[in-house]
Amino acid sequence: MRPISLAVTAALLGLTGASSSSTLGLLKANGVALGDWEAAYEKASAFVAGLTTDQKLALITGSSVCSSNGSFSALEFLDGDMGLQNYFYVSAFSLSSALAMTWDHDAIYAQAKAVGSEFYNKGIQVVAGPTSQPMGRSPWGGRNVEGFGPDPYLNGLATGLSTKGYVDAGAIPGGKHFLLYEQETNRTSSGGGGGPGGGGGGGMPPGGMGFGGSNSSSPGPQPSGSFIRRDTVSSDTEPAPYSSNADDKTLHETYLWPFYDAVKNGLGAVMCAMTKVNGTYSCENSDLLMKTLKTELGFLGLVWPDINGQNSAEGPALGGEDYGSSSVWRNSIVDLLYGAISPSGRLVHTIAKNESDYNVELCYTAQCDFTEGVYIDYRYFDAKNVTPRYPFGHGISYTTFKYSDLAIKTPFAITKAPQGNLTVGGNSDLWDIVGTVSARITNSGMLAGAEIPQLYLGFPDAADQPVRQLRGFDRVELRAEQETIVTFNLRRRDISYWDVAAQQCLVASGKYKVYVGASSRDLRLNGTFSLRKSISLAGAPFKDLPARSYLF
Repeated sequence: MRPISLAVTAALLGLTGASSSSTLGLLKANGVALGDWEAAYEKASAFVAGLTTDQKLALITGSSVCSSNGSFSALEFLDGDMGLQNYFYVSAFSLSSALAMTWDHDAIYAQAKAVGSEFYNKGIQVVAGPTSQPMGRSPWGGRNVEGFGPDPYLNGLATGLSTKGYVDAGAIPGGKHFLLYEQETNRTSSGGGGGPGGGGGGGMPPGGMGFGGSNSSSPGPQPSGSFIRRDTVSSDTEPAPYSSNADDKTLHETYLWPFYDAVKNGLGAVMCAMTKVNGTYSCENSDLLMKTLKTELGFLGLVWPDINGQNSAEGPALGGEDYGSSSVWRNSIVDLLYGAISPSGRLVHTIAKNESDYNVELCYTAQCDFTEGVYIDYRYFDAKNVTPRYPFGHGISYTTFKYSDLAIKTPFAITKAPQGNLTVGGNSDLWDIVGTVSARITNSGMLAGAEIPQLYLGFPDAADQPVRQLRGFDRVELRAEQETIVTFNLRRRDISYWDVAAQQCLVASGKYKVYVGASSRDLRLNGTFSLRKSISLAGAPFKDLPARSYLF
């Protein structure tokens, strides 16, 4: 039911005259396999074909439609990740940043499924979440607590798990904010951090879906064609909304990474940000929406604007936009304070010793250049050998853990470029498992506790990557003196880098460094593996490849 709803909306622009913006036509023209969405798109296309032009316009601007071949109820959008906003008798859930600090796959998924269930039961179809961005490029961003942190791998995994949780609950996940939305300052032309729409983030499709000041749900069907329109001047004297300017490598390897996970796990909607990307409004940026999101990632859902994110009708329509505009936790704290249970959370960002240690400050001009590239948070601290007060991935515990028996298994060789087909979530080969890393974790203390072993990889020099990057983590609960083997699967994507000239993810040949530890700086085990290029192994599953094992 949900894919059909999304397919109806995402296909509408192409059927009302802007055929170059038809998601269905675009994907098929580029050979993207629709998978489970195929039947939904066929049914949606048949429904839309029977609508008049006025009915099509009404539908994509927030109104319900009845026709001779069926009816379609207007979608309702509402914040968000922490539960239904501005509703009585609903649950309050953890902030995304706090949830990410659990480093717990099951907890992240479980919260999203619980949130999605409450949305479904209240009749709100679209969750304005998961919130991947702001990631936390700068500690002064203003809303970093709403996201999953600045590490692309951790952020991506949490975004993907949350997406799956919403989908499994019957709700439509609406990932945000797309893309490079990293600060509140000068985000709108009204000045200040918030701008119109208060805290922002709830999103308001054209036609008034949602209350601008409260980010609440739709008050009901809206007149067709009532788009939000706002003239905006960007200059050094009127700098907002700012433009986030990032090179292709930075965009793909850092900020786009989490959306791969989201699309792969069934992301049904994407909220385009109210700011600009490389000089063009996000919601009418065809390179961003049509080329990158809908073609490269194979995104099949709908794109809708954040509050004040749509500045005209024609630009977004042609550019790729589809749809307009605590007593409960007392016992847990007490148990932690008195030692009944051991804390196990981990930081999803770096805490510096000095404010001057951070490399990215707020931008106060119309053009905000991401000149730091992929070097944000711990990747910058590592590159410049700056010692943090508390590193990325750091946490405390009332017990201790021992790491041992590092084992690495990888193929002798691998193709430089993926050989698979474009599908939902990008090239299918990117998700193939091409290696494993395992380690023995032992609770060497006197108390039961949970440990978060973390896997980091260092790439060959030819890949031009940070010193090391997170590529896996797990949460294991162990009694005193209990031990377990933790295994991390390495996907082709995890050992790939974005080649700007080739415009695809490639694998570099050479030596890879492997680190397993308790944080980005507390690395207990290390080893290496080497890869060479091969053509004959293309398409073979990992289990069938000749493999080299390394034991340390």
